Amino acid sequence: MDDTDKTQGQTPSQQPQAGGIGSLVKEHGPVATGDLRPSGIEPEIHPELEQIGVKSVPEFPTVGPSEQNAGIRPAKESVPVQTSPSGLVQTPMTEEEARLTLKHAKPTESSFGLATLIVKFFKSIHHKLLTSKD
Repeated sequence: MDDTDKTQGQTPSQQPQAGGIGSLVKEHGPVATGDLRPSGIEPEIHPELEQIGVKSVPEFPTVGPSEQNAGIRPAKESVPVQTSPSGLVQTPMTEEEARLTLKHAKPTESSFGLATLIVKFFKSIHHKLLTSKD
């Protein structure tokens, strides 16, 4: 008797489930819909706890001038990332020096690789300037 004869008389719930070893679906089961709350909402504190001095603390506390004078600084994870340019970019070679190095240096020299990167950097800058003017 082959396998097709065995599964024909079974209901869909009795048939073997797909997704064994080598399956693309590794986890099965219901999606958790438990106690999920947005992180911006402050927790509710029981009145008895408030009477003894328990209070809510913000996720990212502020560091005042007195704390900064004592040497306390905000953690790097809580400081927002600066997205604007911070200043002048100084390359190890100018564009002209990099082009001259590409002409005269051997490909096995480290200066040739550095010059290649610098020329590529300047090409991308010139391309961005040309496309932003349009």
